[in-house]
Amino acid sequence: MEKVHEKVHNDNMNYISIPATTDAAIYNLYEIPTTCYGPVGENIHAPNEYVELPSVKECTKVYAAFILDWCGIRYG
Repeated sequence: MEKVHEKVHNDNMNYISIPATTDAAIYNLYEIPTTCYGPVGENIHAPNEYVELPSVKECTKVYAAFILDWCGIRYG
């Protein structure tokens, strides 16, 4: 994901830590590769949560490029 993010955005991927858990923990129990990659937002799981719509579009580009790369298909 990091390699594809950097290719799509021509910039380094930022990492953050959050004081929460996700379903990724279950996959890690069975040594299944997983990632938590998503849009920028605030107040996640709160009544006033939101994501920035332009970042959803940017994440979609990275996910699409990742899938193409995973399948061995050349892209942009």
